[in-house]
Amino acid sequence: MFSSLLARQSRTVDHHAWASEEYLAALLYVVLHGFGVNALFAELAPFVAVEQDDSVRLDHGMRRVADAEIALAAGDLPSAVSAASDALDTIAVDGPEDFLPRAISLYALVAALSGQTATAQEQLRRLRAVHGYANSPVGPEIRGAEAGVLFCLGRSEEALGIVRSLVDDGLLGSAVRAALAGVLMADPESCRIVAELEVSGDVPVLVRDLAAANLADNPRRLIDAAQRARGHGLLMVAAAAADRARTLATPGSQHHTLTERMLATTEISGSLAGLTGLGGPARWVPPGVTLTRRESQVAELVGQGLTNAEIADELHLSKRTVEGHLNRIYTKTGTRLRG
Repeated sequence: MFSSLLARQSRTVDHHAWASEEYLAALLYVVLHGFGVNALFAELAPFVAVEQDDSVRLDHGMRRVADAEIALAAGDLPSAVSAASDALDTIAVDGPEDFLPRAISLYALVAALSGQTATAQEQLRRLRAVHGYANSPVGPEIRGAEAGVLFCLGRSEEALGIVRSLVDDGLLGSAVRAALAGVLMADPESCRIVAELEVSGDVPVLVRDLAAANLADNPRRLIDAAQRARGHGLLMVAAAAADRARTLATPGSQHHTLTERMLATTEISGSLAGLTGLGGPARWVPPGVTLTRRESQVAELVGQGLTNAEIADELHLSKRTVEGHLNRIYTKTGTRLRG
């Protein structure tokens, strides 16, 4: 991980050292958010050079922020939660104070995506209690993380307000990142906004294309987005795109088989609860709709992030039977639990 390359004993620093640290942080953001995890690891020479320069101190808290960012992009939610929590604890005590809102917002986001609703809500309240929390060079990233938390908490109108404000400010890359959770959930308005943006960089273009594929309900285009995401090391995006394609594809079709294979070989860690309905599927069931006991069991396991094959194993059913239950749930509720 990133921290293993940057870990060092803290020393007295001068202006040059802080400038180097700020440069590295900016480089990480540009490469990771513009071109993906794999591109970042291919561009490690500047980080290695700093590792060999004893005049530069890289704070533990800032290193752990970087670890959380990378783990989140790679879809390793347990590691992202651990790193973000550690970063927040460290920065709250040792600083830099100006980066505290970023640490809070990042922890809130990874907690929300992991289904830790209470923690996400607590950190969101903590963030909003900080005066001028978005008034910093990383303010757009803080606002973007805040939007992601709101999407996961089902407060999409608030989240979309942040996305639109970033677009109005001309911060299109930040707007794409702010809308990412909504796009992964196939939220129609999030997808409409992102699909119309003129963006550059492999990752923003990928998310824009994924948004357009969601709007078109096109399994082939979703599979293409999933394959590109895997190529960039963005396994969370890849898994969400492949799962969406599987939901839309006809069972037994070539597209359905391919998505099953992709999901089986995309090594993603964590439940992605925020992308499948926090707290289980109950909030997706409209008033007056009644599910059978078996349908409720299937819906609950979908809410935990299990694939159709895993649900079949858990309930001792055939995968075809699970798909039948899901189709009946979709018919009753008018929605797809996996977005």
